[in-house]
Amino acid sequence: MGIIKENRHTRTAASLFDVSHLGVINVYGDKRESFLEKVSVADIRALPPGRATVSLLMNKQGGIVDDYIITNLGTHFTVVLNGACKFKDWAFLLKAKLDEFTDKDDKLKIGLSEENAIPVSYTHLRAHETVLDLVCRLLLEKKKKKKK
Repeated sequence: MGIIKENRHTRTAASLFDVSHLGVINVYGDKRESFLEKVSVADIRALPPGRATVSLLMNKQGGIVDDYIITNLGTHFTVVLNGACKFKDWAFLLKAKLDEFTDKDDKLKIGLSEENAIPVSYTHLRAHETVLDLVCRLLLEKKKKKKK
């Protein structure tokens, strides 16, 4: 069909895309809006339920980590991450959560929604281990268990 025709078709009719490679994170809890406001350039509080926005994932210094899509589903937000960077971005969001909220604070819950999702708590972190190290270690452990 060609890129221009595909684009026009998508904008005027509909298209089906394989998004299985993307990372999907669900953000729940009373503090979900304030958390996403801190790591995004989007006006999350103004995003009505059922609507999505493209935004930038920002670090504390104002640098860009990646771009992503945030959807307000009313009861929670869904964040769609780039496939090639989904584990790095997930680790960044987990670290942002750890920096922002204490171990006993259950007002915010984030989790990667995919077939290989791993429940993660603060007690999983080992001494001198980064959140990215943790994610990689847990994925490798899960892969090893599947092989047995």
